[in-house]
Order: sequence, then structure tokens, then C-alpha cells
Amino acid sequence: MRKTNFKDKKGIALITLIVTIIVLLILAGIGINYMLGNGGLLSFINSTESSTNVAEEREQLEIAIKDAKSGDYLDGRAGGITVEGLQASLDDIVGEGKTVVTSTNGGTINVSEKTKAMDVVFIIDISGSMNYRTDSDRDATSASRSRMYAVVNALNESVKTLAQNEKNRVSVVTFSSSSSVRTQLTPLKKENQEDEYFKYSLSYSGWSGSSGKLTCNIGRGWNTSVTGGTYTQAGVKSAYDVLSSKDTGSNAGYESNIPVIIMITDGEPTYGDTDYDNVYTGDYNTGSGSSTSAKLGYYNVMTAQYYKEKLNEKYDDSTYFYTICMGIDSKFIRAVLNPTEENINDCRSDRGTAGDLYEYLTGSVRNFPYPYETSYANGSWVNQNMDAEELISNIKEAIDEVIYAEGIQVWFEDSNRAYTVNEDGTLSDNYTIIEERPVQNTTSGDK
Repeated sequence: MRKTNFKDKKGIALITLIVTIIVLLILAGIGINYMLGNGGLLSFINSTESSTNVAEEREQLEIAIKDAKSGDYLDGRAGGITVEGLQASLDDIVGEGKTVVTSTNGGTINVSEKTKAMDVVFIIDISGSMNYRTDSDRDATSASRSRMYAVVNALNESVKTLAQNEKNRVSVVTFSSSSSVRTQLTPLKKENQEDEYFKYSLSYSGWSGSSGKLTCNIGRGWNTSVTGGTYTQAGVKSAYDVLSSKDTGSNAGYESNIPVIIMITDGEPTYGDTDYDNVYTGDYNTGSGSSTSAKLGYYNVMTAQYYKEKLNEKYDDSTYFYTICMGIDSKFIRAVLNPTEENINDCRSDRGTAGDLYEYLTGSVRNFPYPYETSYANGSWVNQNMDAEELISNIKEAIDEVIYAEGIQVWFEDSNRAYTVNEDGTLSDNYTIIEERPVQNTTSGDK
């Protein structure tokens, strides 16, 4: 039997110890890499924490944007998001001094903001059907149930918003069987923003139906009966007349105001003018007054396209035109008020008026001189049962689209992350890291 040498045992133990140490070092290396390396546990934890913080910051910013657009932080100005308004909102949400809101230009931080002012022309349909109920084609028995009452409420709220910027001006055009410029472009005093700018009264006599009256207290004030047919072309032409001369004579000083048209109607055109590019607002030369036709729809589109184009030529493509329709919803009215390629194509298979309108607009019957996919409307809302609340929302959306703070950037102190608020009020997908605190915006802008 072989005896084990003590030195052999010692050598084996030493080798075992070395192997064990090597294995432990390897395992330690794996563990450290798992904990600290790319994709490791700590990296995962930090990434998760960072993602959580980003999500929290974005949520805070989205709430602040909503607050700033709602009018709670307008700081004396109209519509949209301002640097000061967003800063005030974030101070309430995140904490004062925890964020810095600045304007941006091409990704660089500036300390200035250009405030936009508007010249808004409201084109209001005052045809007899505006005395109908918001939910049916029946005469309203009380003013509060009528379409015109909903319009008046929406106008009052919208003008109050516009009045927060004293550089904004408002004009009112009405149309039924003819059109009239009731109020020329008029500055709105901030201190009067709680006034009731518009009023509506209704007399209901049963068998003879409803008789309404619209009153406006802007400027010199006026009132008119709500009655007659629907000569929409005349309303568009009157709005053009107002805006085409908005920077002349006593209007000097408002040259930079953005021209905006917001038309509110409740029906299809029943009167029209075949001379679409030279509309006579005092009278019509086609239409029965009681029903519409493809030709009337075509002439309306042609007129709106033509006068929008003329204004864009004058004001460097800066004219906005919005259409809102209550009381009716059809393929025909959607194509007339917003002749996009989609809305026109929706009329194609219709065997009635909408189908005939498609033939006119696609050139099968006449040569439509405007690009097929181009609509004069920057936005359009159509809902048969539209009420005051929805009207207010639609007008506000139009105003928000025109008035916004360009390229706002928001920097969070705790993370050094900076987010960009886009022109449409949405957040950019990514953020940037800015180590040095940006210069606080101290300008108040033009008011």
C-alpha cells in the first residue's frame, strides 16, 4: 500500500485553493457585471427609475399645458400657450423654481416670445332655421332650447377669451337672404371681458312658429331679426371685404394681426351667386330659398376657395378659415364646408345632391380650378345636434390653433431634462439633457 506524501497533499490543497479563488473571482466578475454592467441589475433599476421620472415629468407637463390652454394662466393674453402661463402652471404643479420655461428657436434657448394677435371675423347664420331646437328641426318654444341661443353663448365665451389680449379685434358678419357687416373690426377692452356681448330673444306663437332677435353690444351695437334663407356665399364675401382692408386708414397699427374667419351655420345653402368671384352680398341670382342643389354647393366652394386665396396673397398665406355646422350632418354639407379629397370622394357614390356635387368638383361637369386635395377650411366641425358646450370647444380649438407660443422649452431642475412643446401643443417624443440652468424668461411679451 502506497503512503501519501505530506508534500503531495500540500500541493493538492494549494492547487484546490487556487482553483477555488479563480472560480470565485470569475463568479464575482459575473456578479459585478450583472449588477453594474450594461443591462445589469443596477442599470435596469436606474433605467426603470429614469423611465418613471420621465413619465412623471411628462405627465406634469401635459397637465400644465392643458391648464395653460384652458385660460387659467393666460396672463392677460388670448388663447394658446404662453411662456408665462406655462411657467405659472408648472410652479403650481412641480414647485416654484423647479422648472424653467423659455422660448426656443431651432433647438436653442432664447428669452423672448412673440405674442400673436388676431383679427377675427365671425360669420353668423341668422336664417329662420336658427330659431329651431338644437336637437331637431322644430321651432324652439323657448330661447334657451334654440340653435341661436347656443351660438350666442359660444360667442360670448369666445369673445371674452379674445378680449384678454387687447390687440385682438373682432368683426361680426351676419347672413340669411343677404349679408351685412354688422360690426367692423373692433378692439376688445380687457376690463370689459365679463360683458354680455351678444343676446338673443325668442317669441313663440304656436301656429305661426318662432321669431327671434339677435343683439350685439360690441362697438356701436345693433340688433337684427333671425329670419330668411341661407345665402352663405354673401357671408363669405362680406368677411373678405372686412379683412381685405383691415390694415388701412384707422386700422393702422394692427398690420401684424392674423386674419381669421370663423363661420357658424346650421344649413345647406339655399341661395347663391353664379358669379362666384364677384359676389353681390345684397341679393342672389340663383336658388329657391327653400332647398339646396349641387350647383349651389359648387358655387359656395368656389367662392370660399377664391376669397381665401385672395386673402392669402395679401397676407402671405397666413389667413385661417374655420367652418362650424349644427342642425345638419350630411356628406354634401361636409364637402361644401371642407372640400378635402376625403370629403369629396365620400360624395362619389351618392345618387343625389352629394353625388352631383362630386361631379362638379372633380371636373366631370365643370373645370374646378383649385387643387383637388386642397380645402379652403383650416378646420371644420359638423354635428347635427351640436350644443353650446360643443360650439365653445370648437371655437376654442380654432383659436388655439392660431394663437400658440412657438417652440416652448421646459427644463426640469432635478433631472436636467428639457422637453419641447410643439406648435400644436403636443410634446416632442424625446428630451435633451441641459446641465446648465437656462436663463429665466423675464419678458412679458406684447400685450
